[in-house]
Amino acid sequence: MHPEDNQGGEQSAKPGEQPAAPSVRRSVRPARADWVPTDWPEVRLHRHADHPKPLRYRSDLAAALKAPPQRITRLVIVRGRGRGQSSVRPFAGAVIPLNSVLDPRAMATTMNWSDCESCQPGAFELETGYSEAQLSPICLPVPVALDQRLLREPLIYVSAGAAGCDLEIAPGHLIELSRAKVGILSV
Repeated sequence: MHPEDNQGGEQSAKPGEQPAAPSVRRSVRPARADWVPTDWPEVRLHRHADHPKPLRYRSDLAAALKAPPQRITRLVIVRGRGRGQSSVRPFAGAVIPLNSVLDPRAMATTMNWSDCESCQPGAFELETGYSEAQLSPICLPVPVALDQRLLREPLIYVSAGAAGCDLEIAPGHLIELSRAKVGILSV
């Protein structure tokens, strides 16, 4: 975990004072190379601005890096229903290859939910304060699941949490950083 992270929203209290209440709204970790673990030399930050042509879509990134589409990922935010729960709809993030489609039943099984569906646009940001345009599976405040097919690749590309930045990272390192569950999530 990055030392600047405050995942629980706790604030330091001075001696004799009560700690402040945890903040509901958390900030997204900025996409900076200095928080990437130094003992993982294969982790690289790619800035879209460093490429001669504009990169507007994930497919543009694949073309610019000459990477096969199965190494480029996308993050799908879903809502699920826990087993035995009727109204609670928790969020989760599914990391799947760019060239695949999320299977809601498989995602629900991986998360031990009775069902799940893709999140409505704006709902995640409204409830969590996280901008949907700048999400990274590494600093997501909800559980993350990784498609098992991504484990076949030596390195994959995921959003770094800031517009125009991606991380090239080994799937095992992504699992470690995001505490992701692994399952067959896509077709």
